[in-house]
Amino acid sequence: GRSSSITDYASVKNKRRFEVFCSVFPAVAIVIVTISVLISRRKSDSSSVESCVFNSPQYKENITEYLRSDKPLENGSLTTVDGKIYPQWSYCWSPDHKTAWVCPCLLKPCLYKCCELDEIHIYTDYVYEDQTYKKANCENSDVPFDPRNSSIYSAQDLSNPIRLEIEDDHFFIIGGNRYCDERGMYSLDEEEKTNFYLLEDGRLFKDGKIKDFFNYTEFCVESSNDSDSNHFMICYDEESQESVQEAGQDWKF
Repeated sequence: GRSSSITDYASVKNKRRFEVFCSVFPAVAIVIVTISVLISRRKSDSSSVESCVFNSPQYKENITEYLRSDKPLENGSLTTVDGKIYPQWSYCWSPDHKTAWVCPCLLKPCLYKCCELDEIHIYTDYVYEDQTYKKANCENSDVPFDPRNSSIYSAQDLSNPIRLEIEDDHFFIIGGNRYCDERGMYSLDEEEKTNFYLLEDGRLFKDGKIKDFFNYTEFCVESSNDSDSNHFMICYDEESQESVQEAGQDWKF
């Protein structure tokens, strides 16, 4: 009768829907899994966050004369004669000129050294308006710079900074007086340094009523002839100088 034919048609229709679902579901599942894997890889791939390009503000070094070959490897990496390997996202390559610039701060935390790599700060006294001040000059030294002469702290819990022991090559050290450009700089004295923490990720953290962070382009670290520990010099402009004074800090310029 009519009712049985309707029932049979409904059964056939549902069966076909089920068959279509069974045939489509594996393909959909594969697509979902593939997308998930790609997303996971992208999150874990440093190149998805930032890469080394010519017009980026990242610090760059020319490594052309240290290359092992005149072109990248099949996997896109560059290798140097000292055995260093630079992934594709960590350098800029010019095929025409066969030149390579690497962005080392994408590979490890960077620190600016106030003087050149073979220099330290030599402090001398000078008198101005009957007041004696110290003046630092960069002069040659045989003593190698060691960032571990500063205490290094974990960046995980800044409410209670924990001191860390790091390897001697943990940071990439950039030498030379290039960190402040046309801005001024001031040096932290021993009392002020107690509120500052050099973090494992290369930032300088200022604790206090006004908490602040300085990235590696905003300060430098240097050893000197008047202290066993490194000292910090921080870049400033007129606006930041006013904010420091408003915060009630007694900076020594």
